[in-house]
Amino acid sequence: MIRIGLVENDERFARTVCELLERQGYQVWHWPSAETYWRDPVGQQLDVLLLDIMLGNMTGIDLAGLVSIRSPDIRKIIITSVDTDEQIFAALRFGCLGYILKSELGDLHATIQLIMDGGAIITPTIAFRVMRSFNKENVAQLPPDERLTQRQEQVLRELIAGRQTPAVAELMGISVNTARNHVKSIYTKLNVRNRQEMMQRARELGFF
Repeated sequence: MIRIGLVENDERFARTVCELLERQGYQVWHWPSAETYWRDPVGQQLDVLLLDIMLGNMTGIDLAGLVSIRSPDIRKIIITSVDTDEQIFAALRFGCLGYILKSELGDLHATIQLIMDGGAIITPTIAFRVMRSFNKENVAQLPPDERLTQRQEQVLRELIAGRQTPAVAELMGISVNTARNHVKSIYTKLNVRNRQEMMQRARELGFF
C-alpha cells in the first residue's frame, strides 16, 4: 500500500485531500506544519509527500530541501496556490517531481500513480510560467542592438493589450509621433512587418 504524507495548514483542504486519498486505498498522514512533520519518525517512511508552500516559519520549499537530504527516496509534490517563478524553480531544484496549483488539482490519484511510475507533473499554469521564464532568458541573450529599451517594452505591452498607437501615446503621456517612432523601432528590432507578426514574435520572446 502506497504511503502518502500531506503537510498542509489549511485544515479544510487537508481534510478533503486526506479523505479522497483514503477512499482510493492509500495510507495517509497529515501534518499542519513543516516542523511537526520533521519531528515525526513516520515522515521518513513515506512513498509520496505532498507539500504546501506557505506553512509558517518553515516553508514547504525549505522542507523539500531537507527531505531531499534526509530521505531522498521520498517523492515530493508541491500542491499550493503560490506560483511565483522563484518558488517554482526552487521546488524543482530541491527535487520536487510535481508542482500543482490547488485550483488545477485534477485527478490526484492519476498524479500519484504517474509519480510512482517514475514520471513528473506540472499543471498548465505552471508549465506556462516555466516556458515564459525560459523565453525571458532568450530576450536577455539577444544582441544589444536587438534588445528593446524599457520605453519600447512599455509601448510593446500596451500594443499587446490591444491599444492603438494614439491611445498608447495618451496613456504614456507622449506625442503620437513619438509613439509611432517607438512602434517603428520595435518592428525593426523584432524584424517584423505588421502587428500580427509582432504579436507572434513577442509571444516567442516571453512578453506574454
